[in-house]
Amino acid sequence: MSATMKVKPLVLTKPPILEAIFEMRWELAPVPNSQVRRDPAYPLLYGRLYDRFKKDYAIVEDLPSVQAHPDASPYVVRHRMRKAADKWPLVQVGPGVITINEGKEYSWDKFREEIVRIFEAFTDFYPASTFPLNVVKTELRFINGIEMGDNENPLQFLAEKLHTKVELDPALFTQNKITPAPEGVTFNAGFNIQQPIGKAMLGIGSGEIMDKPAMLQQMLLHSVGESAPQDLGSLDPWLDSMHRIAKNWFETLCRGEVMKRFV
Repeated sequence: MSATMKVKPLVLTKPPILEAIFEMRWELAPVPNSQVRRDPAYPLLYGRLYDRFKKDYAIVEDLPSVQAHPDASPYVVRHRMRKAADKWPLVQVGPGVITINEGKEYSWDKFREEIVRIFEAFTDFYPASTFPLNVVKTELRFINGIEMGDNENPLQFLAEKLHTKVELDPALFTQNKITPAPEGVTFNAGFNIQQPIGKAMLGIGSGEIMDKPAMLQQMLLHSVGESAPQDLGSLDPWLDSMHRIAKNWFETLCRGEVMKRFV
């Protein structure tokens, strides 16, 4: 192969994505003479976002959390804007928090574009003159669903299909009347990210897709505090770097037989 030849990117015609989520949280302002903290942008932010994007997100929903006072439920989404009833993508807003969610129609380019578009509007509308904007967390989360056979051993599926070995001592079963093949498994691991500064968490566990047994794979990447991007100039490279990690993890875990299901 020529050194200048480019590798053709892998195109998935049947991607396993169930949901992709971007979440951002920002610092709340202290209320004098109390322990309460309040979002100076809420609920005005929600109204302004709807006014700007109502052509794209025409359906609005109040979530059950609106029954509680905003000061009593910080960082809990209270409102949802959808492109159409029961359709994705959607934007959720609450005191100190905003999320952008995409479903099975996910593509990174479109999802990334929507994150940037909402972020730009948010920074335009945030009342920084009243209380400085301080983003305290940015997070990307990807949830994939991989179907299993009705009688597949989850541990064997992990080892043989997802290249993840979890070994249990045989004595757990030989000395007890317990079948060694588990009915389900849950695996979680967390790691530090050196560039950009943050944390990555990988979760793999048994579940269902359309009432069929499946292995659910979750990749969560976030930065908090001073490591969280504060403006578009720092958000852009952060998104690309975190997505690069998630893409590598997905392709590494699903390489081989499982990946063939998706192309």
